[in-house]
Amino acid sequence: MEGVWERVGAATARRERTMRSALFVGLFVIGLGVGTLTVQPSVYAKDASYQVFNDARLSPAALLHVDS
Repeated sequence: MEGVWERVGAATARRERTMRSALFVGLFVIGLGVGTLTVQPSVYAKDASYQVFNDARLSPAALLHVDS
């Protein structure tokens, strides 16, 4: 009877090892596919324009509603 339980344990261990390997390979393939299919636009150097900070409406007079 002891040999039967050893074989059952070995079979279970093989099944779990196979499942982990299959999951790893699946995740690896998905990650590799997503990484290679991701398209990055071309990068060009240009001046930074921060419209929020360069706007005249953010002057202290405008924020306090003071006419100058």
